[in-house]
Amino acid sequence: EGGPPREGSGGGGGLAEAEPELVEGWEREQREIAGRVVCDDSRLGFDGGTCEGLERVGGVDISFVKDNSEEACATLVVLGFPSMEVMYEVSRPVRMKVPYVPGFLAFRECADLLEILEELKRERPEAYPQVIMVDGSGLLHHRMCGLACHLGVLSDTPSLGVAKNLLACHGLTKKGVADAMASLDAAAEADPPPPPPPPPTPPPP
Repeated sequence: EGGPPREGSGGGGGLAEAEPELVEGWEREQREIAGRVVCDDSRLGFDGGTCEGLERVGGVDISFVKDNSEEACATLVVLGFPSMEVMYEVSRPVRMKVPYVPGFLAFRECADLLEILEELKRERPEAYPQVIMVDGSGLLHHRMCGLACHLGVLSDTPSLGVAKNLLACHGLTKKGVADAMASLDAAAEADPPPPPPPPPTPPPP
């Protein structure tokens, strides 16, 4: 899709496109929201290790009209788990009212995503997702408050950041991550995990 880069791409926009006082306010709000993020499994409502009890997984995204940074489409899809059958989906046109500024994607997109989530919660609460996958960063963010954290706190819903690109912060670089992944792959090839145990033998009839 066209439109501005996503959070994590490191390009486009800039502080020059937003008033310094506004950006300072955004930074304060991000720090406040970051302090409300819960990073353990205590509020999941399902087993975070085995996914037992997980029945509904949501995904949200905003896609842009080609060569237009204001006209966009906000989408929410909820899948049943583990069937992956579509339980609910909605897409609607939206107009961006805030310029894209790197590190502040939530202030551009969160309101529209929150609106479609709240609408689902009102109209079909039985289909509301237990966890949401968000096209943007989560804790991997300069102030530990990417779009996924921002939306998760405001919607009071566990959320995962699924960014298309690495946000270079906290000492991470694309090369460093690529090298680390290559090392893990090499280690796995040198010492592969043992095969799974055979299924139990059924009792005789």
